[in-house]
Amino acid sequence: MVNEITNTNIQLAVIGGAHGIKGEVRVKSFTDDPLAFGDYGNLHDKNGIKYQVIKARVSKNVVVTRFKSIDTREKAEAINGIELYIDRARLPQVEDEDEFYLSDLDGLDCVDEAGAVIGFVKGVHNFGAGDIIEVQQTKGGDAFYPFTKEVVPTVNIEAGTLTLIPPAEVSERDADVQDNSPQAELVEVDGAVSKNDEASTLRQAQGEMEGENNALNKPKVNTGPNTPREGKRKKGNS
Repeated sequence: MVNEITNTNIQLAVIGGAHGIKGEVRVKSFTDDPLAFGDYGNLHDKNGIKYQVIKARVSKNVVVTRFKSIDTREKAEAINGIELYIDRARLPQVEDEDEFYLSDLDGLDCVDEAGAVIGFVKGVHNFGAGDIIEVQQTKGGDAFYPFTKEVVPTVNIEAGTLTLIPPAEVSERDADVQDNSPQAELVEVDGAVSKNDEASTLRQAQGEMEGENNALNKPKVNTGPNTPREGKRKKGNS
């Protein structure tokens, strides 16, 4: 599969604090190869101002970078926090059918095996154990699924869809929750029908417990500047 190229700004890096006194800065790169953010020519910020990488080297978890015309610490400090972009059209074509740019996955409709839409991709995250897609479900709420061939067997960028097969343990857990839900009794109060207080209280307590468990099990979403924005991703094998 070859992805269609569109003219969209893609963030490749964000400039951090100054490094030394000669204008170097610490850069957080969002490409698979940290040094690759400078391989596509001039970068630009949200205002269209261009930044040319003169030299760069990896140092721990950042890339120490020298940009053209930034030759003092004062100038380096002035560009702290600037996000760097390139046009999507300048990225190389993706030829591997199981390799995708993160920006191509965002917003795709998620369909089940029958083709029914069950949500859309809200984001792609990686918390250290592999890529995870965040899905805004049509039935409400967000769900997180591993980006593997088993869970996401097909991705059709041109059609704007991906097939999503939730892991069996997720479906079984949902079924257990439904089967074990307390049945509220209906009683007549002054001519009106309402839920029995005891059953209603039990259901509410169970809902609160489930909410607490879900909060503990839900991956923490990184919304800060270190959130991966771009780079190629391959689906896992399982």
